[in-house]
Amino acid sequence: MGGYLCLCTVASADLWKLGQLRAGSTVRFQRISHEQAVDLLRRQESLIEGLVQYTETSAQPVLPPTPELVDLPADPRLHEVRADSTSGRPGVVFRQAGDSAILVEFGEMTLDFMIRARIHAFETEVRKRAIPGVWFLAPCIRSTMVHFNPLRTSQSSLLAALIEVEASLPASVASLTFPGRKITFPVVLDDRWNRDALEKYMRSIRDKAVYLPSNIEYLARNNGLKSAQEALKLLVETDWLVLGVGFYLACPFLVPIDPRCRLVGQKMNPSRTYTPRGAIGIAGVVAAIYPIESPGGYQLYGRTLPPWQTWGKGPNFAPDSPWLLRPFDQVTWEVVNEADYVQLETRFDAGQLKQIEDTVFSMADYTAFVSRIAGEVKAFKERQAIAVAAEEARESELFSEWDRARRADLQARQTQAPAHEAAPDGGEFLASSLTAHVWKIKCAIGDVIKTPEDVLMILEAMKTEVNVEAGDEFVGRTIKAFGRGVVEGGSVQAGDPLIYFQ
Repeated sequence: MGGYLCLCTVASADLWKLGQLRAGSTVRFQRISHEQAVDLLRRQESLIEGLVQYTETSAQPVLPPTPELVDLPADPRLHEVRADSTSGRPGVVFRQAGDSAILVEFGEMTLDFMIRARIHAFETEVRKRAIPGVWFLAPCIRSTMVHFNPLRTSQSSLLAALIEVEASLPASVASLTFPGRKITFPVVLDDRWNRDALEKYMRSIRDKAVYLPSNIEYLARNNGLKSAQEALKLLVETDWLVLGVGFYLACPFLVPIDPRCRLVGQKMNPSRTYTPRGAIGIAGVVAAIYPIESPGGYQLYGRTLPPWQTWGKGPNFAPDSPWLLRPFDQVTWEVVNEADYVQLETRFDAGQLKQIEDTVFSMADYTAFVSRIAGEVKAFKERQAIAVAAEEARESELFSEWDRARRADLQARQTQAPAHEAAPDGGEFLASSLTAHVWKIKCAIGDVIKTPEDVLMILEAMKTEVNVEAGDEFVGRTIKAFGRGVVEGGSVQAGDPLIYFQ
């Protein structure tokens, strides 16, 4: 799962090349057909088998011929099923997703529990049939990615099987039930760890935004609520349904079961470079639990236990699946204070915490519940829409103001920067390891490096802070000059000199 717009997929046989890239590398994409991609993969497998035989028998491997690659335009839509308004059956699109996956999209681009239930039923049937070559299913809110081994089964054979599975599903899933688990998570609301992350964001990235200084107060305003406390109450008084697990380290995406509690919020722009593990945040209508310390942009309102254990320690974790949550699990919240949370986190990391019970999600019960509160949901969404429009307008003004100030400050820094570019030819320097922005310069000309761990600068790239340490080779050396354009707010390329030494 992810939020990037995907234009193409690298052929499986060429994935090894991605590991050779570094910042500043030039990449050229060449469009090829699915058949050509599979031919490349077969050639690669044949080469590897030949090399293995060579190590065992010393027989010189025979390199298979390199196939000629031709640009062959093709419609990525492999098959389409039109929606049936009479029965209520949603439309389905089967899309090519590289040479080893098929993306199956259901319905319209909106959050719909019925669509998500259909996807779950579809995956259940796919697993039941044990279709050859299929090794993984990756569901999200309105789609699932079917991963397969193209050397074991052809795309056409798999597509036919998936079309047959979809056709076997009932027109309506309103009567289906889905077994799952109900898991109780402790949660600290408006916690100090998330507040610290926001304060750091305001000091280092952006100090004025519609969601600052409090994400929670923003969520209240953005949803037409009277106070931050009302927002927090809504967020914890309903159970949540896990709709997907993925993105990175099995990050779970959840939605409140009660539509009256579905608060919405925009992503932070720019994103944070730091989020504590276990933080809970909202973007759009979906919430995520951050599995580890990481960058992020969701609106934070609390902290819970991270559903990830790197080494698979404790009940319900395993070394080959070190994550806790699964699609259609239900999460219920137990509000605790910060002191209790610290103790619970310690027990959880030691594998001693377990609050899990089996349950069933009934689409009939859910449909009846939503029907009973339809009037309340309608009124809530109307208030929400008015509030969202107002906050979006205010954010547009605040962002423009911040962006103008940022650009003016950057220009001033570059104009006022000391003329230290003329470092001696051949002088020794510390180079940037990546293309990035210079966030903080923590040293000055004339400083003497005392330890290899001295942090001389902090770079920022892809929402991540990167400490630039001196290293062993420069201990005892004196800083003579900075590289060209090295000022706070400036940009550097991979390999550019950052600091010159005497």
